Amino acid sequence: MGKKITYGLYMGTKDVGGDDAQSDHKDNLPKQTRRLLLQLQVAESERDLPYVNTLLETLGDLYQDTDDISKTLEIAKKELNLADVLEDTSEALKTQTRCKLLNDGNHKPYLTESGNRFPYLELSIDWVDAIGGREKITPDRLPDLQLTQKLRRLEQFDTAINYTKRYIVNAERLEDGAEQLEGLIELALTHIAKWEDDQDRQQTDDQDIRDAMEALKKGSTLISYVSKERRDSVRADLNLNIGITFRHANDMTKAVKHFTKALEAYKTQKNRPFEARAYFNLAMCFQDMDNAELTLKNLNNELKIWQELGDLNEQARTYMEIAARCQRFCRYDEAIAASKQCIGLSEKIDDKDARCKAQLAVRKAQECIGKQAQVEALTDTCAQLRKMSDASSNRRLFDICGERGNLLLELRQWGDALKDFYEQKRIGYTLKVPKRKVEEILVNLGDCLTEEKRYPDAIRCYREGLERFEGTQEERLQVLLRLGKVLIAHGESYDPIARIFEEALSLGQRISDLESQRMALLQLEWAAMTHHHPGKARSYQNQLTEVEALIEASGAGSQGTSSLEQDFLTADDESGATGSGSERARSLCTSNFGKPSRVPYTKQMFVTICHRQK
Repeated sequence: MGKKITYGLYMGTKDVGGDDAQSDHKDNLPKQTRRLLLQLQVAESERDLPYVNTLLETLGDLYQDTDDISKTLEIAKKELNLADVLEDTSEALKTQTRCKLLNDGNHKPYLTESGNRFPYLELSIDWVDAIGGREKITPDRLPDLQLTQKLRRLEQFDTAINYTKRYIVNAERLEDGAEQLEGLIELALTHIAKWEDDQDRQQTDDQDIRDAMEALKKGSTLISYVSKERRDSVRADLNLNIGITFRHANDMTKAVKHFTKALEAYKTQKNRPFEARAYFNLAMCFQDMDNAELTLKNLNNELKIWQELGDLNEQARTYMEIAARCQRFCRYDEAIAASKQCIGLSEKIDDKDARCKAQLAVRKAQECIGKQAQVEALTDTCAQLRKMSDASSNRRLFDICGERGNLLLELRQWGDALKDFYEQKRIGYTLKVPKRKVEEILVNLGDCLTEEKRYPDAIRCYREGLERFEGTQEERLQVLLRLGKVLIAHGESYDPIARIFEEALSLGQRISDLESQRMALLQLEWAAMTHHHPGKARSYQNQLTEVEALIEASGAGSQGTSSLEQDFLTADDESGATGSGSERARSLCTSNFGKPSRVPYTKQMFVTICHRQK
């Protein structure tokens, strides 16, 4: 027998270079495919719909087997339309299955004319309109929610939200309270993930958090529709998710209350993995409340559970969480000890990435110990200089306050740094130091006040520093971006925010700083959308697309983080760099409703642990 030949039924224009090449390639289709296409033409002209359906199914299988995604999509759309005409649910389900297989496979994204990189996902949504909108809808016609989770992982949040809302409407028409509850929880998760993505992009609209809370509250009223044996576990999951939402809304008291309820329920159910997740979320709440003891206590409780379960991967992750929080609370020796434990575990599980990150955390902690020693030495010197009153001692005190303030700023000890910069400012006016030096002090004060959430004072310092600015254009650009961020955090109106970022954008264009242009356009687009200026938002979005294309073309995106981004790194961002931050692909759980559910960790790994398997 001869060698088996696998034909490529279709090649995209990117592969063959244009419409002419595409039409030439069509002439080389295998005989079987050409025969099927001719038969399809005849069947369509004769309106022999059942035969058309059979031919489409065969063609779809052929194209799918040879990974011709565009042709498979084309056939799937025809199948879907025909299923609508025939009112055939089974055919619609077959089409949905074909789309899911495309999604689950290792296919490269297929870019449509509209710019959608994953059209097969939206295609599998369309069958809800084609089939699920009829009065004779039955429970077996209700699609599952795995697609929402896939869309969430691809960060196509709006599509996922629309799909889930349609799912909930169908469940309401079926008067199926359990399905409504599942849909509402998925809707809340998607809103939370979208909000966290906005935070990554430094955008601060809290509407998604409000929508998530509304969905969870509505879901809480449907708990009676769940079977008795599963009711307690679902209620615990709801409490956990409500706690996550309250934490994002900065209501730590209510968040702790719901996390504690979830924790007690998981203990009663002897659900150890979810008990560990509850401890983690409690730790994050106490961290935001600056309670070091309770933060580390809850993380150690989480660690103990993973040790009892023998899960080395989770132990390594938790050790890095402990190291990050110890560093945040200036417990550097404990941070080093936890990082070294992570290094040992990462060697056992052969995780080179985690080992490198843990080693980096050790070096950072050691650097912090050195800086802390310098701060203590400078503190002793300051105490001696304050006893003197001559001009030379004042000049020396001015320099030391600035040096110690900068060290404290690097150590994230904002309150102490603020005191030093205020003292340096007072001495500077006495000594009549150059304006350039005063500008530096004012910017440092603005940075500290921002971290202390004293936004009006921070705005005043930044604005004062920008008046007749004598520094470089690059430095002025960074201050403008910081000021804009504080204006957003303070809830200023559109005009002052837009003026600052427009100035930053213009300055970034003059000095060819693509990354700063991107940051300014992100904020301008968000501000325009938030304050209902869709025309301006589209304009900024178009500019943003051009800038991002330039960044990608020039390789600027791989040249490191800008100085502004470094200045605004939080402890959680640093912990993310060491393996505890935004690991969006990590699976947390399976569905309570009997369907696999791969819910990703989102930023800071709060995200929801919503369902479990029966």
